[in-house]
Amino acid sequence: MDRPISSPAPAARRHRPRATPPLGIFNRIGMFRAERGWTRKTLAERLDVNPQTIGFLERGDYPPSLELAMKIARVFDVPIELVFSLEPFETIATMLRAGPGPGQGQ
Repeated sequence: MDRPISSPAPAARRHRPRATPPLGIFNRIGMFRAERGWTRKTLAERLDVNPQTIGFLERGDYPPSLELAMKIARVFDVPIELVFSLEPFETIATMLRAGPGPGQGQ
């Protein structure tokens, strides 16, 4: 019996996170968005931008303008440096392995 030939997954499904964004700006937009249970569309509506813009920013395809970066930090109610960085963010797993920091219990 002939088996159907499987085709490779569409490009959108093959996406792997980049180690270094092409423009050198790292962000945690996806993390903060997921923490709040927001879709890209929800965040886009709160920022008055296209939902595709959120995807481009999360993937690091292009950096936000200063104005948009400030609006993103404001909508998440966090300092801008918690959302954006010129250096890679430490992973949550690494932070958990390190244990609590000063003043965070034992």
